Amino acid sequence: MKCANTFFLSTMLGAAAVQAQGLEYLLPTGDSRIIFSTHSHTMKDGSKPAGLFDGLVWIPKGAYNEPSGYLFMNHEQGFADTPQGSVSRLTYQGGRITEAETWVSGLSRPCSSHDSPWGTVLVAEEDDSAQNGEYGHIIEIDPTDQSRTQRRVAMGRAGWENVVAHPLTMEFFLTDDSRPTSNKGAFFRFVPDRQGDLSSGRLFAFRAEGGSLAERSPGTWIEITNPDRAQQEAFEKGATLYDRPEDLAYNPTDGWLYLNMTGDSRAADPANKSGGIYRFDPVSNVMERWLVANANPIDSADNIEIDPHGNLWIAEDGVGPNELILVRPARSTQLVMRGTETNGEVTGILWRPDGKGFWVHWQHGKDPNGVIAGGAEYDELYEVTLPAEFQAIKPWIYAADSPTAVSAIETAVLPQSLALGQNFPNPFNPETAIRFELPAAAEVELAVYSATGQKVATLISRQPMQAGAYQATWDGHNQQGQQVGTGAYLYRLQAGDRVETRQMTLLK
Repeated sequence: MKCANTFFLSTMLGAAAVQAQGLEYLLPTGDSRIIFSTHSHTMKDGSKPAGLFDGLVWIPKGAYNEPSGYLFMNHEQGFADTPQGSVSRLTYQGGRITEAETWVSGLSRPCSSHDSPWGTVLVAEEDDSAQNGEYGHIIEIDPTDQSRTQRRVAMGRAGWENVVAHPLTMEFFLTDDSRPTSNKGAFFRFVPDRQGDLSSGRLFAFRAEGGSLAERSPGTWIEITNPDRAQQEAFEKGATLYDRPEDLAYNPTDGWLYLNMTGDSRAADPANKSGGIYRFDPVSNVMERWLVANANPIDSADNIEIDPHGNLWIAEDGVGPNELILVRPARSTQLVMRGTETNGEVTGILWRPDGKGFWVHWQHGKDPNGVIAGGAEYDELYEVTLPAEFQAIKPWIYAADSPTAVSAIETAVLPQSLALGQNFPNPFNPETAIRFELPAAAEVELAVYSATGQKVATLISRQPMQAGAYQATWDGHNQQGQQVGTGAYLYRLQAGDRVETRQMTLLK
């Protein structure tokens, strides 16, 4: 009789043992160990876990940095005609996985994942096998109630590779891996009608000025009127198409979103492998090519994680070298891990909540000829402890107790005084961002007024907030949801008994 609740014993592995298993750890200090593997572990129901690990999300049982919680992990299996993909929930405590269970099944190639500021798991469902274009949705998973999983159709059809909720604005940014015929895809933004609610809202595609792929270009957002054909409509309306935009990560040190552009890594001509790392400023709507893949040791950037120091940890997509590469803010690179076999893939990087390292997948896949790598197909989840110079607690607060909570960025030095920044852009159309800083915890209201003093919209309604830097967005609509006209407006910040006011201009 199979045991319904199997506990796992994880063996500590040094660098030499890791190399024997197919993955070599190259930093001079720290260590690596396997904590979950398809060839040595068993699921709660007695079955063996599926391979093709991809995407990791940490959901704590208490505070974010507590060492007890759940790891959600994708199993990238099957397509739209045979949806065999799934998401597992791994219980982690005491430095090891104590239980594993299938949490969601029947998905079409679940790819990258992120946690949301309200405590749910967001999984990008990417399927590039559909006959009428790429098919996929964003799957929102409740980490404690399996029955509350929802496929969010508001974002419609595309080859969704990743989705990340911006920790300040609560908007979503998405990457569309590629149009099947071109290996290019667009960068999207989803503005929900209500914070934390993915069931309705407006979807936009990014267009750089002149459709440019220049090193640095401001841009605008094109609204998608029929999200169920998001990919095709973005293409028809002139959205800028990038070279297979894939993973997304928010950088707490500069406020930018960083995007991996894999490029056509299977192209015979090296000139067509034009991926790299871009970054996007959600305040100024500027897209910048930050690092060109072929001009440095990164051959085909795929997965990305950013630590609290602003270092980028880049995994390659497995078609070329299988490596995990550290990229510092000054853009110098260092090899961290390397596959010792040619057919695997380093994927699913996630910063550990204790601040001492990360979890990373080693995905053993099949080569293009269908030969199983190394004689046995298996995937592994490693826990890596980094040298002390990289260790730090993840610096943002996820306010999961309220669906309308605004998250803050904790900086090394807290603000010394109340500050209300000038909105950007200004003048603006159709929306603008407002940043402010709180030196101490306070009840906050941020509202927009007409030039005659009438309240037009409330952006933050008397909400308790901790000290830190914040951002809110106004889209030019009043409290009744109506678009207001051209003119000058005031925005007023009240924090406790302190008040700051500035002026902005809406132009149509």
